[in-house]
Amino acid sequence: MPGPWRMPVRAVALLLAGLTMGGVASADPAQGRALYQGTAGFEAGIEATASRLPARFAACSNCHGHGGAGASEGGVIAPPLLWAKLTAPSGTNSAFRSGEEVLRAVTIGMGRNNELLSPAMPRYRLSPNEARSLLAYLEVLGTRADLPPGISANEIRIGTALPLSGPAAATGAAILQGLHDSIDPLNAQGGIHGRTVMLISADTVPRGPAVAVRELAKKPVYALAASLWPDSEPEAERLLTEARIPNLASLVVREKSREAGEWDFDLLPPVEEQQKLLAGAMATCGNPARRTALAIGTEGPRPSSVRWVISASDLAATFEKSATTGGRDECVGFGLAAIGLSSAAPPSAAQRIVLPMPEELLSEGGAASEPWRRLGEAAGRVVIELLANAGAVPHERSTLDALSALSGFEPLPGLPPLRFSRTRRFGWDPGLIAIPARADPGGTARRTPFDPAQGG
Repeated sequence: MPGPWRMPVRAVALLLAGLTMGGVASADPAQGRALYQGTAGFEAGIEATASRLPARFAACSNCHGHGGAGASEGGVIAPPLLWAKLTAPSGTNSAFRSGEEVLRAVTIGMGRNNELLSPAMPRYRLSPNEARSLLAYLEVLGTRADLPPGISANEIRIGTALPLSGPAAATGAAILQGLHDSIDPLNAQGGIHGRTVMLISADTVPRGPAVAVRELAKKPVYALAASLWPDSEPEAERLLTEARIPNLASLVVREKSREAGEWDFDLLPPVEEQQKLLAGAMATCGNPARRTALAIGTEGPRPSSVRWVISASDLAATFEKSATTGGRDECVGFGLAAIGLSSAAPPSAAQRIVLPMPEELLSEGGAASEPWRRLGEAAGRVVIELLANAGAVPHERSTLDALSALSGFEPLPGLPPLRFSRTRRFGWDPGLIAIPARADPGGTARRTPFDPAQGG
């Protein structure tokens, strides 16, 4: 924890004078909120505290909570900063009688009854503008007037970053439609906690996901929903973390679960989970000497009883070889990205296709975009549930804090419930389609209209 930092007495006097002289400094609660929550840096930069902490680590919310309710960790108690508690007596402690007294606690560590605060409490170097703005924000912290960026008294702005142009435009349009299918009926019924939800979309194609995220952050939006981009977009997720914007029900499929950041919650399972399912499915499929699978990820279990190839072209070549040697394969397996090879598999081979989503999302017949629309609709339901659980006075992390209540939630009828834990940052397990050998008179091949190439 940061050590004590004593601001020179003359500097404190000048600061307090700046608070009481009209026109010298202006109070901006929005600036005070940004300082408190860590979305903006102090004018003194890392010199604002003795420990030279960056803004995100020097933020008041790190210890006192995003809603100002206080916290206790490692034997160190960070008391509530709600104005009603600061200005009321507490046990043997007197009340803070003015904003200037509160400011003395922030800058020189002088607390109630003129007692020095714990060294764990940083002493901040503030400009007059920062001091007045922080005090103005503390007066509304935790009340209905304490509104994070993207939320007003009557509206919640939710963003989504999708491929709305280029080869995957149909995918982006379907996801966006699914979001509207969830959100529009909600708004017609009055919204959430008296606020309607406005959906704002940004196209990831022209200039990339990071630019789309930056545009949404400037709106601003409170959270992202059902956004879709390749898993290797660290700049976009860094921007979301810095802006304290939750990335909810993301449709990004990561390589590994641990790649999700503290502001991310993915709807779909990572590649490593898909590889585990494929390995288990192949281990019991057909003759051990006649199993071939396309590895889904670079890491993950690969039973020795299965012949593994690492590219779709290798798998296609294996199929061609099997056709000329009497179709040795009895079972072939691959992920959704290689589903186009399904028809090229040896007729005598059963198939195991692993999906980055529940199998129930796919339907016989229907348009190729329908699973994407249903994914968007499911993501919208998830975000609605999180917003409802966040309460009428949400802070930046309220929806993420509500994730623990999401386990067991069924976003759409007929779909599996979501699962979530502190170590699990995705909602659904991968799905599996088992297709019997086409040469089997009693078998019926499962056809799916889903085109993974649209995911772009």
